[in-house]
Amino acid sequence: MPRPAPLLAAAAILTLLPGCTAPVITGVAAVAEYGTSTFNSGALETYYPNRFYDTVVAVRTAISQLGLRPISDVPDEGNAFVYIKAVDETDAEIWFRIRRRGEMLTMVSIRVGLLGDEPYATALSKHITALLDPDSNQATPPPDLRIRKGEELTSDPHRPKEREGRRPPAARQPR
Repeated sequence: MPRPAPLLAAAAILTLLPGCTAPVITGVAAVAEYGTSTFNSGALETYYPNRFYDTVVAVRTAISQLGLRPISDVPDEGNAFVYIKAVDETDAEIWFRIRRRGEMLTMVSIRVGLLGDEPYATALSKHITALLDPDSNQATPPPDLRIRKGEELTSDPHRPKEREGRRPPAARQPR
């Protein structure tokens, strides 16, 4: 019959050894997702394994593609930090802070509003990730809003057109 004391001592020593088990677990989690993100104090911080300049271009492209209005775009003198403020159609303020962390590591912090909006910031981050990662399929391509020859302009491009001669069905009245 084995004694439990030596087994417990061996298990305690293995868990106390620094750097053995914890890096393996976090390393696997980091590989599973392209941009590793955390939501901290109202801002979504995402680390991208990309060059600083490429990440700045991706953030500016995402702002343009998503129809946000840039208010300010302030780079620092040392090319290690860019601060971009934009607003959306509802005038919600969005702050992008892009910081160089290494040759191939860049941090992007996104804060929506004063208190932060995690789902909104996550959607923006996914769009930036799709621009940086060529294998990504996370971003939804923008709809084709071009007016084709012979089509009439409607106020809502996503609403299907009614056929001529047909009226929309009348709403049922309660009895």
